[in-house]
Amino acid sequence: MDLCCNVYVDTGSPACLLETLSGIPGSVPSGPHGVSFAALSVLSVPSVPSVHDDHGTDRAEPSDFARWSTVLACASRRGASQDEVIATMADILEALWGAGFGAVAACEYQERLPRADLVEVSGGRGPG
Repeated sequence: MDLCCNVYVDTGSPACLLETLSGIPGSVPSGPHGVSFAALSVLSVPSVPSVHDDHGTDRAEPSDFARWSTVLACASRRGASQDEVIATMADILEALWGAGFGAVAACEYQERLPRADLVEVSGGRGPG
């Protein structure tokens, strides 16, 4: 079963974002832009302004998560159960929110994630 999820993150500092992800128990750095967990592989990629920026500006409004600067592309690892994937995604979201990042998950199982009905907005662009 392949469970993928995109997490939109409002950050001015990709390095701080990866540092936060690396601080989650069970995380292992995976190259310069990624972190791996037992259930998930996570790759941090810049969002594509030409796709998300239809107003010709380079800064997204705090509530316009689809235009936030970074997307975490998360994919389940071979052999991981759906419950393991969801638990790991919940840990990732809680860590991001706890560090002050705005973060919103978009996936098939988002209703099973914590605060799935809320758009978390940091009021800024996260730490850094």
